[in-house]
Amino acid sequence: MKKDLKTACLFVHGIQGSPAQFCFLIERLPEDIRVRNLLLPGHGADVKAFRRSGQEQWLAAVRQAAEELRRQCARLIFVGHSMGCLLGLEIEHEHPGTFAEMVLLCCPFYVRPTARYFRNNLLASRPGRENDDVYVRAAREANSVTASHPAQYLTCAHSYLELLRLMRFVRKNGAIPACLFASFSRKRTRSSVPALPGLPRSALAQSRRSCPAAGIIGLLQRERNGPLIS
Repeated sequence: MKKDLKTACLFVHGIQGSPAQFCFLIERLPEDIRVRNLLLPGHGADVKAFRRSGQEQWLAAVRQAAEELRRQCARLIFVGHSMGCLLGLEIEHEHPGTFAEMVLLCCPFYVRPTARYFRNNLLASRPGRENDDVYVRAAREANSVTASHPAQYLTCAHSYLELLRLMRFVRKNGAIPACLFASFSRKRTRSSVPALPGLPRSALAQSRRSCPAAGIIGLLQRERNGPLIS
């Protein structure tokens, strides 16, 4: 099959997230890059639809999208946010070379919930108010799963347990080269990770988008010297 475009980019959002989170990146991409901004099963609807989905359906959707793009283009780049990163890493572990590049935004290798995290998500589940801070607004904009009452989200606990298992799988199966943008920084670290201090894992706040945008756009536009995927 003839590959009509050289590069494709697959975007995968996080748990309860939305493809709209990547619009600020996609609008800056060159026109000759094929884009697939995936909506994972169970997302973009209500809590009942979300409960009927799970890790296997999400992985299957990403695999299918990756296979279709690889048939159409010579080079496939993966961009994930939060849980979307874990889905991409598992697929790359299963089939090395699926992605020529991986860009991971706020990849949750470990769970470090804070009082601020719970506060932001609780406030984000309520109607918007003028005094909401930037992180609450970002979390609200990122959430694509609707509920008539915040307590309904508690019925989705099984999805988060699956997320913990996925984190363990990714940690256990070693490192895969990727461009990382972290949501926190530490004084002592052996990794070279561009840090975005204060950025909540659940959303990319508007004020924090310039750093990953500049880095990712530069990566996507870069011509690699190595062989392209076939």
